[in-house]
Amino acid sequence: MLTGTPSDPDATVYELTPDGDGQIYYFMRIDESTLELIDPERRRFENGEMLQLTRQ
Repeated sequence: MLTGTPSDPDATVYELTPDGDGQIYYFMRIDESTLELIDPERRRFENGEMLQLTRQ
């Protein structure tokens, strides 16, 4: 778990690192039930709403 993005220094960011080779993914917590994929510099993508995971 990391803290902060360029636009929100208090944001909660989760770094998902695979065992062995693979790409590292970053997700920013939007609210209690939503995470959004962000870029490695911890910036949101323009189509960020399409990159959200929501817990039901």
